[in-house]
Amino acid sequence: MPLSVKKSARAAARAVKLFLQSGTYAQRSYIVDNDKKLIYLIVYKSACSSIMASVTGFKDASNYLRIHHSLGGRGVISQNIDPRDYKGYFSFTFVRNPLERLVSCYASKFVNDKKLLGQHDLKRLYFDRYLFGFLKKDRGFPGFVRRVVRIPAFLADRHFISQSYLITDRKGRKLVEYVGRFEQLPEAFDDIARKYSIAPLARYNATGKGNWMDYYDRDTAKMAVEYYKDDIAMFGYEEQARELLNYTQDKVNER
Repeated sequence: MPLSVKKSARAAARAVKLFLQSGTYAQRSYIVDNDKKLIYLIVYKSACSSIMASVTGFKDASNYLRIHHSLGGRGVISQNIDPRDYKGYFSFTFVRNPLERLVSCYASKFVNDKKLLGQHDLKRLYFDRYLFGFLKKDRGFPGFVRRVVRIPAFLADRHFISQSYLITDRKGRKLVEYVGRFEQLPEAFDDIARKYSIAPLARYNATGKGNWMDYYDRDTAKMAVEYYKDDIAMFGYEEQARELLNYTQDKVNER
């Protein structure tokens, strides 16, 4: 059996195991600080690199890959625990406008990471092996959206999985005590940092994507709004969804 087929088979087996354990292909990942009694549920593409660096005090970071590789290699990241089992701990996470988060995912994984190939053990792009290469080819952001919306929630990757699916259990109950919003991150995180004596928030993995709404056209905007409708409702991003739909419709009208 060719090596590539064996690796794909192992990846599929891991996906099945994860789903049986937690109901999703994407592992729920946490940083647990037992000294401070603090638990951070990692929501990828929602300032997670910056928050991880602050919570752990990690400083040696020329780019976000160094943070993730170092913390993962040191066993700092715990997976598929239940924060509610940790009595007396404060658990938190931050979510983001899912429509902007999807743009950030594309800009990071298909644009910025290409510049990092060959560095920090990055030998291939992130989605090269995901779902047997379903997202491997870069077909532009519209093509990315059209493929993502065909992926059911339980198979979605951690970088674009519905955040409401990620932070709730199978009965819809939140797994963490506090859910902040990316848009109010500096102020909200500063309160946590002061209370638990963790490092100030630094900035890593900024995608420099410009106006995120410019990535969408009318059709992909409708697709993404439908795909992330639970996130939009749960976290209060209805205004941003309407703004995107109006923005893309205005672009059509200007033609």
